[in-house]
Amino acid sequence: GNFSTDKKIDALAKLGFYMQTNPEIIQKYGGRLVDYNTARSFLDGEFSGSDESKTKFFNEIWESGLLVGGVKEGELCRFLHLTIQEYLTARAIKTKLDEKEFTVGGFIDKYVRYEDKIFS
Repeated sequence: GNFSTDKKIDALAKLGFYMQTNPEIIQKYGGRLVDYNTARSFLDGEFSGSDESKTKFFNEIWESGLLVGGVKEGELCRFLHLTIQEYLTARAIKTKLDEKEFTVGGFIDKYVRYEDKIFS
């Protein structure tokens, strides 16, 4: 492909993290599914460039097979397997830790314990 594997993996990691921390996605789909439009616009936001290059970037990610399901407006997609989403989410968390976003009562309360707040 034209785009580095690391760039595509990082974008998927951020998408996995987003799915598992976004209140609306958690309430609707337990953080495991996302509608095509949301996935597409999220991934477009991870890549700066022309609309044509954003489309190429998205298509290369889709062709990797790590996302499956709906490929049209309004359809749902998910990661090939939950363990892949969990691994990629952990990768995104590590990046955030490396960026010093981790503070007691900050990162953990904002993200990790979020689900407990919704369901308690």
